[in-house]
Amino acid sequence: GRPCHAFEVTMAGSSSPPDLLAVVLDVSPSTWGHRDLVRAAKDKANAAKGKPSTGPATLDDVVTAVLAFGTAFSCLGRDAAVVVAAATECEAAVLYPRKGGGGCMGEAVDGPSGGGEGEQGGRRIDAGAMAEQVRLGVAELVDRSARRQAEEAAAGSGGTRRGGGGGGAAG
Repeated sequence: GRPCHAFEVTMAGSSSPPDLLAVVLDVSPSTWGHRDLVRAAKDKANAAKGKPSTGPATLDDVVTAVLAFGTAFSCLGRDAAVVVAAATECEAAVLYPRKGGGGCMGEAVDGPSGGGEGEQGGRRIDAGAMAEQVRLGVAELVDRSARRQAEEAAAGSGGTRRGGGGGGAAG
């Protein structure tokens, strides 16, 4: 009937701001390295008793849960926006939407300025792109932080750089 139709028109023409989910992850290698040690010890004790792992969760487990949560949140409505940021001891970055990764912060919150076709202005979150950008961003942050910590440790112990030097990434 009429009441449902009126409700739909009101929602479609709503000028209220979109719902925003912002997630900040601590991806510090020192934190996750410690958790890995704790988990390994617990897993060893549990394996001796014939029991499965009881945690703590790995970084990959947490990233997977955040991606599932972000995807579920995006199902609440086309205007739902998700922003995932991460931080290490020395650096923070927005992982999704990623600069140059098929979206920008304005598009994540307001939708694309040009309108777009198909998904009513293109506001729907692409779960695959979100997963790709978040996983890539986490890997990059962890790698840079671990490299920085190794360099600081070498400099702090009076060590000098040896070998074929460079700041390039290994392939």
